[in-house]
Amino acid sequence: MRKTIYCSLFVLLLSIAAVSEAKAQSRPVLGGYKEIAKTDAAVKKAAIFAVGSEAKRAEKEIEFISVIKAERQIVGGTNYRMCFKVNDEGAEGQDAAEVFVKAIVNVDLKGVYKLLSWEASDCGEDEES
Repeated sequence: MRKTIYCSLFVLLLSIAAVSEAKAQSRPVLGGYKEIAKTDAAVKKAAIFAVGSEAKRAEKEIEFISVIKAERQIVGGTNYRMCFKVNDEGAEGQDAAEVFVKAIVNVDLKGVYKLLSWEASDCGEDEES
């Protein structure tokens, strides 16, 4: 009788361990991007930094309008992957236009900002409409 109880307990513990392992494998990978509120103050600061950096690089006026979507990745610092709307003055001879941009900004452990990428995007607007 005792052997049966011990065997049952052993099988039960193995089952619990297997379920726990399966749950652990379905969790997001540490260091991956996670969605955060587009109204987060750190997101807005990173977006405004990205706009300023790109305007300086492109030597044209770009005005921040709003954040559409934001994600954060914790690494040796923080990466912000964002989609936002800007008013871009356009190239010479072109009118200004509101455009969507996807950008990644890194903030290192010392609080130094760096624009890692900037590209035109629809920011998923077609999917949300």
